[in-house]
Amino acid sequence: MGGARGGQIASRLAAAALGSEADGTGQERVVALIQEANRRVYERGAEDSSASGMGTTITVALVDDGEVAIGHVGDSRAYLIRDGALEQLTDDH
Repeated sequence: MGGARGGQIASRLAAAALGSEADGTGQERVVALIQEANRRVYERGAEDSSASGMGTTITVALVDDGEVAIGHVGDSRAYLIRDGALEQLTDDH
């Protein structure tokens, strides 16, 4: 988040959380993965005073059976590129 305290740690923790297992539909899985990323970042910040208050943005796209589920927190955006045109799919929080 713009070089905020612990941002590099938070982004690594969030990215690692995306490799977790999550049950449910595509949308449910995206929500569960983002929640797991949030849990990991929050816990690390609570355990390490030098990283207290750290955070990160996240954008997730999960493709399953030809459908795409997108979730995001913050100002990391998702775009669709089709036939040479760029379309922003998400709005900043």
